[in-house]
Amino acid sequence: MKKVAFLISICSGLIGMSCSGIEIEVLHDFAGTSDGANPVASLVRGSDGAWYGTTAGGGNSGNGTFFKLVDEQFIHLGNFSIASNPYSELLAVGTDFYGTTLNGGANDQGTVYKVNEKSGLVTIIHDFSLEEGKNPSALTKASDGNFYGTATFGGKHGTGTIFKLTPTGNFSKIYDFPPVSTQKKTNGTNPVSIVAVDDFLYGVTEYGGKKTLPSFDGCGTIFQSTSDGVVNNIHIFAEQFSDQGCVPTKLISGEFGQLDGVTATCKHTPGLSCEGVVFTIDKEGTTYKILQSFIQNQGGGAVSAFGLKEVAGGGFFVALRNQGARYGCGGLYASFFSSLKFIVFNGTNGCHPESAPVEEHGVYYGVTYQGGLHDMGVIYKLTQFPIQGQRERKEVENVNEY
Repeated sequence: MKKVAFLISICSGLIGMSCSGIEIEVLHDFAGTSDGANPVASLVRGSDGAWYGTTAGGGNSGNGTFFKLVDEQFIHLGNFSIASNPYSELLAVGTDFYGTTLNGGANDQGTVYKVNEKSGLVTIIHDFSLEEGKNPSALTKASDGNFYGTATFGGKHGTGTIFKLTPTGNFSKIYDFPPVSTQKKTNGTNPVSIVAVDDFLYGVTEYGGKKTLPSFDGCGTIFQSTSDGVVNNIHIFAEQFSDQGCVPTKLISGEFGQLDGVTATCKHTPGLSCEGVVFTIDKEGTTYKILQSFIQNQGGGAVSAFGLKEVAGGGFFVALRNQGARYGCGGLYASFFSSLKFIVFNGTNGCHPESAPVEEHGVYYGVTYQGGLHDMGVIYKLTQFPIQGQRERKEVENVNEY
C-alpha cells in the first residue's frame, strides 16, 4: 500500500531553508526475508527504462537482494548469497549491471559481480583476497573500456587499493595506498569513492593528507590516478576541524567539467557541531570552493553529509544520513531552488538515507536505510516539488543551522 507523509511544520527551525508543500510518498516498505532490507545505494536506470537497486541485507540468505521499480511498483528479482552486502551503486552496461559487495566471496573480503536485469541472476566476477583489497566501493567505467574501483582496506599496507577489471573479467591491482605513519605526511589512505573523467581517475580518501598530531590520521585527500596507477594528490584537506571539510565520503563528475563532493565533518565551532560540506574543485586542483556547509547545535546528534547527486543546471541533492533534525532520522538537502529546501524523514516515511535521490521528469526517487513499517528501509518518491526560480550554482559563505 502506498502511504504519504506530509512535511509541514517540521522545517520551521531551519535558517534560510523551506520545505512547505513537499511530500514524501512511500512506494515500498522493505520487510526482510521476502524482499530485502536496508537499501543503501541510489537507484539506477536500466536499459528498459525501469529503476533498479539493491538492498544490503535481507533476502533468502540475509545477504541482500536485487530489485526493480516499474511504474512505481516494486518487483523482487534476485538474492545475494555467497557475494554479500551490496552497498555500492550499480553500474549499467547494456542489459547487465556491475557492482561490488562489501563482504562475501571465497575470502570474505568482498566481490565484483554482474547481475542481469531480466533474470536477476548474480554472477561473481572476482573474489577479493586481502592482498588485493577489502571492502570495495562502487565501480566506474573509464574511456579505455575498463572498469576501475577502490577497496577501502586491505592491500600491501592495509590502507586500501585501486584496481582494474577488463570487460573480459581480468582483474589487476594497480595501486596500494601507503601505510599509516606517525610522521607528518601528505599521502591519502582508505579510499572510498572513484570516478573516471576524460583519461584520468579521480577519487577521495577518508584519511591521510596533512597529519598534524601523532594520534590524528588526517582529514583525507582528493587524488588523480592514471590507468596504470600513478597517483598524485590534487587537494589535501587541511587539518582536523577545518571549515574546508574533513573526511570526504563521495566524489562525482559534475555537469560543467568540475568535480563535486561531500565530507562527513568539518570545523568545530563553540556550541555548534559541523556535519560536513559540499565542495567543488577543478580537475587540476587549483580552485577549491565550498558550496554548502552544515552546522547544527550540539546535543542534536550527528547529521553527516554522505550521498550526493547533481541535477541538471548545477544543483544538487545531499543525503544527511544520521541523527539531527526533529525525528533523529536525517534528511535531504536540495540546493537547486531559489528557496533552499531541507526535507526531513520521520521514521514512518524513512530514516537514515545513505544516498541521494534520482530524477525522472521532475519527480525524485530514493531509498532510506531504515524506517518504514518494519524499520528495514523504504523506497520513496518526492512529490509536489515545484521549481521556484532559476537553478543556480554558486559558492555560499554562510552555513545553515538545522
